[in-house]
Amino acid sequence: VFMFEWLAKSHVATAANINSKTKIIYALNATNIRYYLKCRDINRYSTTKRGRIEKIGIKPKYVTEIFVDRENADMAKTIVRAL
Repeated sequence: VFMFEWLAKSHVATAANINSKTKIIYALNATNIRYYLKCRDINRYSTTKRGRIEKIGIKPKYVTEIFVDRENADMAKTIVRAL
């Protein structure tokens, strides 16, 4: 059931640092738009390569993806563009 819940969500923004994520979350809270966060590693490597990659100094980089319900997607995207 959880997998199908994401089909009803719309991607609004991707935040690479804590400051931009915080600004977006505060703006969505101020307008009472319910949001969902998903964190992922954009330097995702297989487990065999990960050890070699970390030895040469490449660290994992995480981004936060922000989703909202489809009925609030247009208003949320407008708010994010205004930031």
